[in-house]
Amino acid sequence: MTAPAAPTVRAALDELVHQFSDPFAFVRELVQNAIDAGSQEVDVDVRYTHEGGDAGVVEVHVDDYGEGMTREIIEKKLTRLFSSSKEGDHTKIGKFGIGFVSVFALDPELVVVDTSRAGESWRVIFRHDRSYELLALAQPVDGTKITLIKHVAQAELDEIRKGCERSLRHWCRHVHAEIRFAGRSIREDFALPDAVCQVEARDGLAHVVVGHGADLSSFQGYYNNGLTLFESRECSASTEALEGLWFKISSPRLEHTLTRDAVIQDESYHRALAQVASIARGPLARAVFAALPGATNPLEREVLCRVACWHARAGALEQPEHAQAELARSPGGSGITIAELRRRAKRGFVAYAGARSRLTDALEAEGYAVVEGRRGGARAELLRAVAPKAEHVEVRDHWCLPEPVPAGAWPASWPALRDAAALVLAAAGAKLSAVVPARFDYAESAIVDRVAIAQPEPGTMVGLDDLDRLRAGLFERRNALVVNLEHPAVKEFLTLAAREPEIAGYFLAKALRIGRGLDDATDTRMLQAVMEHRWPNSNA
Repeated sequence: MTAPAAPTVRAALDELVHQFSDPFAFVRELVQNAIDAGSQEVDVDVRYTHEGGDAGVVEVHVDDYGEGMTREIIEKKLTRLFSSSKEGDHTKIGKFGIGFVSVFALDPELVVVDTSRAGESWRVIFRHDRSYELLALAQPVDGTKITLIKHVAQAELDEIRKGCERSLRHWCRHVHAEIRFAGRSIREDFALPDAVCQVEARDGLAHVVVGHGADLSSFQGYYNNGLTLFESRECSASTEALEGLWFKISSPRLEHTLTRDAVIQDESYHRALAQVASIARGPLARAVFAALPGATNPLEREVLCRVACWHARAGALEQPEHAQAELARSPGGSGITIAELRRRAKRGFVAYAGARSRLTDALEAEGYAVVEGRRGGARAELLRAVAPKAEHVEVRDHWCLPEPVPAGAWPASWPALRDAAALVLAAAGAKLSAVVPARFDYAESAIVDRVAIAQPEPGTMVGLDDLDRLRAGLFERRNALVVNLEHPAVKEFLTLAAREPEIAGYFLAKALRIGRGLDDATDTRMLQAVMEHRWPNSNA
């Protein structure tokens, strides 16, 4: 049986070229080679020479200012994969040569390399068929200058220019060297643009940045000395626990796979992920909770609360170091920490109010947890995570607190209206202790539209379920009737009370009882009481 023919150098090179799915990835490889050669600057440019009609020659230049190459380096490293037109085949694969092979992914007709080192200056010309020629240069060059030459239609120029710049910005934007495209720097800070909150850490070799996006999406980026190895917005099995984080790791210990489409998951990789998790639990969580009190913009506060909920689910609330983290503010302006919220929530409620009032002050004074803002959204979700056993309610839907009017501020006709209303209600069987004037109009009042309410103690805080307890019966306790002096109907009753107090008292009692147990028999008793008091001798 005939043995299969050994692969040719051309076939081997073609296979290596095909590993670069992006034809513009060569700029990444050449920049990496330049940095390895000690260059602190790299210039990339695309130039075009028009030759008439729609045709011309494009030149892609990649110039570095590193240590350059001697003939020995050229022959032992750069050209090992290529076929010399003068000296035969060199097929040993070297690390330097594999990256350089990427220049052929763009399908150039010529690749020219000019370089100098140790008093030697050389030009290497690579042809389309992968053969090369080595020529001595009369004049030295600074570092290594690589030029890709290709005949293209003018319409292709923009695609090549954009492709080179896009590739540079993706793969090389975080390297420490100064990388320029068409004379402009493409460098970006090693950070997470648009992150809600982020922290960074360095350990001598590694540089790690961890944060959150507003939508709690995921992002992971891996870099070797700033050069991009791999970026993804999808979590893998190894990063599932980090879902909801944005992070970047730059470390010389990280390596990409041969196809450049993943990071080698070795011990260094897992150690780096453990560092990300540690930063998220500690410094990042502290930064998120520290940012909450200063978030005055509602949208910013909502986003930060969503992020804080992520940390709550990750167990941050159980860490003692976060006990004094401020999660919200009370309507009175005081900060509410995790520890304070949990302590106050033992009263059974976490209450929300949009504005400060006498009622919110009273609730705070009695030890309730009162939070400025509405019940709902990410903040309420966060506070429920802190106090899951408490009932989360709106202050306006649960309590009220009328303000008694002192005697010196009573309307002149109030005593007459008060006495008449007490007479009529007593006739209806209500167990009444007093009739008290008050104001019901305060921020977010639930009783501003009420004519009157019943209270065991006038002017105290009471639940909204207990406002109508003026009932007859042996076991009913006596309650005070607290009347809303600012209500339009009450103002009319006061005007009428100056002339006909009994009639005004009847109208007040009827307004109170309508819809709350006023039947024909009760109404008849109230009218009879009015008539007997107004016309005591009418039956004589």
